[in-house]
Amino acid sequence: MARHIILNNNFFYKICETDEDKNFYENLGYESKSITEDQFLKLKKSKTTVSKNNENNLVWSDSVDDPNYAGPYFNKTKDEIIENLKSFIKLVEHHIQNNMNVPANYSNDLVTLNTLLSNIENDSAGITYNVEGRAEGDSWTDCLYIAGQTVPLWLVI
Repeated sequence: MARHIILNNNFFYKICETDEDKNFYENLGYESKSITEDQFLKLKKSKTTVSKNNENNLVWSDSVDDPNYAGPYFNKTKDEIIENLKSFIKLVEHHIQNNMNVPANYSNDLVTLNTLLSNIENDSAGITYNVEGRAEGDSWTDCLYIAGQTVPLWLVI
């Protein structure tokens, strides 16, 4: 499957998981670039940043490739993960309600996000916490990816 990013003034703006997503943002006047699956996953896990240089090439900056990077740490509590996911769900709902021609998969992804929220609240999302009550990961989304969960529409909206 082709993966794309959306750029705004040469800087990363959104991820597009489908051609329909890409076309939606291109129709709004944004520029898209194809990316590899590995680059896509790093962006989704908040492990890299990207921009476009003057030669029209993408420039990647990987925090995990930094020799001073300490590696994964236990970052977020269950309540923090829930709070961040609820905020993201509200953002998705707002986007769906306030934009015309939103890709069809967004409504289904919203259902998936609400199911994920329920699973986290009920401790059935596979997230493990250390003795201090924190999940392993560099961000709330990374905590979910480490637990084998995906966050639909993350960095798309």
